[in-house]
Amino acid sequence: MIRTFFYICMLCIPLFGQEKPLEIEKLAPNTEVPYLVEETKTVEAPTFYAEFLHMLWSLGLILGVFIAIAYVLKRIMHAKVEKANVTCGIKILERRALSQKTSLYVIQVGNVDALIADTHQGVTVIAKTEGSLDLQQAWEAET
Repeated sequence: MIRTFFYICMLCIPLFGQEKPLEIEKLAPNTEVPYLVEETKTVEAPTFYAEFLHMLWSLGLILGVFIAIAYVLKRIMHAKVEKANVTCGIKILERRALSQKTSLYVIQVGNVDALIADTHQGVTVIAKTEGSLDLQQAWEAET
């Protein structure tokens, strides 16, 4: 994630720091422009540092919005799983990740508790008991 952020920042950094202000006299020295006011105000171009800080502020704001959205969605999904555990007959009591593709689940179906393993090759039931699952007793019964 930090590497991606670094690459995005590098793409957004302008190659040239400042642009010269537009001078109308150099573009058309002898032509009259009817829509120009007699008095011309010189507007200074923003400096490189001002543009860079503005870009960083915008990037931080966008990243902050993304992080806030991810946080809200995570909370909503967690609340949805908790609600499903209360109303459904199948409950996920606990989940423990062993690696990126391997997890252990303690589930309850009715009055039967089970310890299952989820891998990229499939799902395996490790232990199953009636009533409350005592992992030590289940492990001793299987071995």
